[in-house]
Amino acid sequence: INQTEEARNALLDIDEEGNILSLSQEGEIFIEDCFDSESDDGIRYSKTAAAEYDYIYEIQGQWRLSFSMN
Repeated sequence: INQTEEARNALLDIDEEGNILSLSQEGEIFIEDCFDSESDDGIRYSKTAAAEYDYIYEIQGQWRLSFSMN
């Protein structure tokens, strides 16, 4: 999770308080190779042309979320 967060943050310019200011130079380069799509159920996403769905699905299969309400 930390590696994913660090990779995401590399795409953003963030101030000392954690506020997102804009895309970083790396972020600008990244979006040049991306395109927006929308799934049949209305979920919007972007991915690079090199992204492979098998890899994305593999990661999603490993996610575990637990919620509890007190």
